[in-house]
Amino acid sequence: MAFTRRGLLLGGGATVLTMGMPSAAADDLSLRNLTRGIRFGAAIDIEDLRDPAMRELFRRHCSSLTPRNALKWVGTEKQPGHVQFNDADKIAAFAKEIGAGLYGHTLIWYRVPRWVAAITDPAELRDTMNRHIDQTVGHFAGQVYAWDVVNEVMEYDSAQWRSSVFYRLLGKDHVREAFERAHRADPKATLVINETHLEKAGANYDARRAMMLDMLRELRAANVPVHAIGLQAHFRPGFDRLDAPALSAFLRETKRLGLGTYITEMDGSCKFAHRLRDPDPDVYGRTFADLVRTVSASGTLRGVTTWGLREKFSKAEAAQGHGCRARALLYDENMVPLPALDALAGALRQAGPSR
Repeated sequence: MAFTRRGLLLGGGATVLTMGMPSAAADDLSLRNLTRGIRFGAAIDIEDLRDPAMRELFRRHCSSLTPRNALKWVGTEKQPGHVQFNDADKIAAFAKEIGAGLYGHTLIWYRVPRWVAAITDPAELRDTMNRHIDQTVGHFAGQVYAWDVVNEVMEYDSAQWRSSVFYRLLGKDHVREAFERAHRADPKATLVINETHLEKAGANYDARRAMMLDMLRELRAANVPVHAIGLQAHFRPGFDRLDAPALSAFLRETKRLGLGTYITEMDGSCKFAHRLRDPDPDVYGRTFADLVRTVSASGTLRGVTTWGLREKFSKAEAAQGHGCRARALLYDENMVPLPALDALAGALRQAGPSR
């Protein structure tokens, strides 16, 4: 976390910031009860299920759970034909126990098992991809309400196709094929294309939004069952910032295409926090809230997911020299509510159901 209750040294260690304590109501706050028709959720790992305090935190706040790693291909089929969903099944059972929906992350991503990356024949890759989608979506049909069908098809910070094994062997058509296959496997699931850096200010991000719109228009013109856009919303204060006007314009166009919007992986990195001219302990909460308000105003918001609830499993950014954590979330490692919790709650109270 870039800013902690114990204080934070920024800008060469000369300035000390102390976070304001969260409101007294934080102990009674339930984000799942504030969303007025919009799901609030968080990423969850199998380690969370072994921690009674974390189970209670997810129970209190979440009407949606996203398995952070348990549904990724690298974990479900490390060797060809040896498919297992043990951890994902446990998370699905917990979601049912607490009355939460299950958001599936992710089917087709550039990070694949080594044996998939080694495939060189297009026909073999297509068959392997289809089998993976059939097995995974089929196993969770009726349990998963939405899937990140294709994840991060663009390079991380630029407007170009990522050179994944899918793009190299099947071209951009692998996106269409994946969505059509997932729809056949579970016609009732909402199908999402999930991408990084569509929310941010900069010419490179303008180009990414334009490229994504071109892709979506082409898919929708071909009647491909793409139902929503996923905004990952990983923020790096000191390096990037929300571009609310550009994002609003982008969402007006996706709305014309009939697409909803999910905020899918919201968190904050402190890696560049030392660059901030006026260090602000509430920068993460304000950014999260501004994003939720911007997307809600578009009339397309269907769900908000943070990439976890607590910093217990995040890694220290030791190189920064100020003791911050890798991801800014809603609770610190000691289960103390952080100011971002109140800020996000305020935005969710104002958010209305998608129209």
